[in-house]
Amino acid sequence: KKKAKSKLASQTGDGKVEDAPAHTSDVTMSQTSSTVSLPTDENETKLTASISTILNVDDDVRDSGAKTDVVSSNQLSCLGRPTVGLIVIGDELLKGMTPDSNIISAAKALRSNNISLSRVSIISDDGQDIADEIRRFKKEVDFIITSGGIGPTHDDVTIKSVAEALGLDLALHYPMAELLLDKMRTNSTTKSGCDDDNSEKHPKRTLIRQLSEGQVKMATLPTSSELQYLTDDSEEWPVLQCQNIFILPGVPAYFDSKINLLAASSKLAQPTTIGESKDEEIGLSMDQSAETDKQQSTPPPRSDTYRIVLSLEEDNIVSALNASVAAHPHVSFGSYPIVNDPEYKTIITLEGRFYNGGYRGSGSQKLLEKSEANDIKGKKETQSLFFSKEEMDKNVESALSDLKTRLPEEGILCIDSCDDLRIK
Repeated sequence: KKKAKSKLASQTGDGKVEDAPAHTSDVTMSQTSSTVSLPTDENETKLTASISTILNVDDDVRDSGAKTDVVSSNQLSCLGRPTVGLIVIGDELLKGMTPDSNIISAAKALRSNNISLSRVSIISDDGQDIADEIRRFKKEVDFIITSGGIGPTHDDVTIKSVAEALGLDLALHYPMAELLLDKMRTNSTTKSGCDDDNSEKHPKRTLIRQLSEGQVKMATLPTSSELQYLTDDSEEWPVLQCQNIFILPGVPAYFDSKINLLAASSKLAQPTTIGESKDEEIGLSMDQSAETDKQQSTPPPRSDTYRIVLSLEEDNIVSALNASVAAHPHVSFGSYPIVNDPEYKTIITLEGRFYNGGYRGSGSQKLLEKSEANDIKGKKETQSLFFSKEEMDKNVESALSDLKTRLPEEGILCIDSCDDLRIK
C-alpha cells in the first residue's frame, strides 16, 4: 500500500475553516386553566417583554501561560461566546417512528456562526417533562431553543410548558392572532353575535371571535413573548421568542430554515443584565457603547481546526494522544474510529479552546463570579478569561506539531483543515 505524504494544509483551500418590541396583551389565561377570559375595557393587561440574564460557565479555570490582565464582568459580557441548549420534543422520535434531523441542522448552523451548542435533549410530549427540562437548561446555557410541539392539537404543549417553566401567565397575543388569520386564511369572517357597530367598538374582541379553536391555542403565548422577524420577506413566518427561549417548529424543513436564520442573526448574542443601562453602570461613552453593542452582536471567531487521518487503530495511538492532551490543556482533541475501511482507521481533530481553562463550560455565570471576586479582593492581575483567535491558533499549531512528533510518521495519511469527519 502506497503511503500518502503528510501535509499540513495551512493555506486556504476548499476544506479550510474560514475565520471562519414587546406587545400588549389583553386576554389572560392562567397556567392551570384552559379558559380564556375577556378583560373589561377599563382593565386591560399591559406587559413589557424583557430578556433575562442567564450566564453559566465551568467551575475550574486552569492556570496557563496566557497573557494576564484584569477582566471585568462587563468585558466578560461583551466578549463571551454564547452557549445554546437544544430541546427536541416529540414522542415520535422516542418511539423510533421517524428519524431526527433537527439536531444536526442546529449543530451545523450554530457552529458555522461561532455559537456553541453545548447540550441536546430529546424528550416526550409531556408538559411537565418539558417544563422541568427548560428549568434545568436555564441553569446551564445562555439560550434555549426548542423544536416541536407548537401546533393546534392536544399533544402540542411546548408553549404552555415554557410559560410554566418561566413562571408566566398565558395571554392571547394579538399580533400572533392577526398573523394566524392572515397566513392561514381560514375562518376569516366574523362569527355570529358580533355586528359591525360592535366590531368598531371592540376590535380585539372581534378578532378573537374570528379565530378557530386551534388558532386561539396557537395565539395564546407566555406574557413576555415577542415575534422576531429575521428577514424582510413579508411571507416569512417569524420566530417566537420568550425571554432567552426561542420556540421553533419541529417539522424539519421549517426548523432548518429558522435555525439558519436565527444563528446568523444577532438574537443569540451574549445576553446582558436587565435594569439600569449597562452603559451608565460602567461609565461608557457613546462611542464605547456603540463598540460594545457591536461586540455583543458578533460572537468571537473559532480557532483553526485541523484533522489528522491515520492508518492506525485507536488502540495504537492512546499513549501518544494522551501525552499531547495532557501537554496542551488549551486545545480540544477528538478521536474517532473509522470502521469497514481498509486504509483509513482513525481521525484525530484539534481545535483551540475559547475559554482559558476549558471548553466544557456551558455559559459565563460562574466565570463571571470568579472575575468579580478577584475585583473585590483588589487583585491587580488575573489570568485572561478568553483567548484571542491568534492565541487559539497558536495553541493549536503547537499541539499539532507536538502530536506529529509522537505519532509514527508512517501512520499519518494526511493532515488538513477539513471540518468534517467523513472521508471523501
